[in-house]
Amino acid sequence: KRSTVEAKMSKQVLYIFLSQCVYCLFASLYYNIWVRQHEDSLTNYLHFDDLNHFIADLIIRLGNWILIFTNFVPISLLVTLELVRFFQAIVISRDKKMWTDDIKPVVQSSNLNEEIGQVEYVFSDKTGT
Repeated sequence: KRSTVEAKMSKQVLYIFLSQCVYCLFASLYYNIWVRQHEDSLTNYLHFDDLNHFIADLIIRLGNWILIFTNFVPISLLVTLELVRFFQAIVISRDKKMWTDDIKPVVQSSNLNEEIGQVEYVFSDKTGT
């Protein structure tokens, strides 16, 4: 089971990745159009020999822009979130206030730590069970 924080974060990372792809496509298209408009002044300086392959150059520049914009997707955020969950599980398992009759709590799923304080409704009968 996934927590609500993890589900929201996954959705946001997907949006960031899609926007990164749009930015990279725009930048590579803009680069190719600009180079072709200024071809006469660039050939002597940069030694462009083959500017006839628009699609091949577009794919190469798209790869270049993807490498430049790779820091858009926050991979360190995912690692940090997992480390926080791990340390929260350690704290929960060592908390003496959660012990009952010398039985320690066992954390079996560190993904659900965020859900602990989010109980909205408690259903019980007259005896309180």
